[in-house]
This record gives sequence, structure tokens and C-alpha cells, in this order.
Amino acid sequence: MDSAVAPTYGLLAYHDGTNAHLDTLAAGTQTSVINAAATYGAAKQLRILAVLSSGTTYSVGLYYDTGSGLAQIGTTQTIDAAAYGTKVCGMSTYSGNSVGLVQVRPSTG
Repeated sequence: MDSAVAPTYGLLAYHDGTNAHLDTLAAGTQTSVINAAATYGAAKQLRILAVLSSGTTYSVGLYYDTGSGLAQIGTTQTIDAAAYGTKVCGMSTYSGNSVGLVQVRPSTG
């Protein structure tokens, strides 16, 4: 994200109860890049894996907990993230949810 207060660029991952989604946010416009069925579970993790390909271009995948590991949802997307910034946050629009963990880790190879 480019801003923690009022982001206009970034990646958004969420589950709507039926599908897992990965959207881009560019100049304030939200665009779906992955929207695929994934069985919802309250304790399941949703992860974005972004691997730098070259320059500011990333290969981005969406992963969801299956109960016995992670499974890729949809297909890997190529995203130019030049304006996306370096901020990371977790959020929920439903007051009954809480974000338990947000991690950023360097690639190990």
C-alpha cells in the first residue's frame, strides 16, 4: 500500500464467504485479478505471495489454508507495483472478525 491512512495503490486479499479474492488498487480504482471458490473457515489463513520478477514487476499468488496446508487460489498474476509503496496492514470490514497476524518475510531462495 502507498498509505496506511488513505491508500490509493496496493493489493487487497479477502474472503467473501464463498470466494477468495485478490484485487489491485490503482489510482483509487479497485480491480479484481483473482476471484475463485475456496471453502471458508474462520481459522484459515489467506496469504499473498509476491516475488520480484524484475524491476518493479512481481509474480503474485493468492494462497488459502486447506486445513492440511496451503493451496493456490486462481493463477499467478504479473503485477507492476511501481506505485504501491511498502506499507503492509491487516484489516476486516466485519466487527466480528479480527486480524491475528500480518507477516512480511524476505524470500529465502
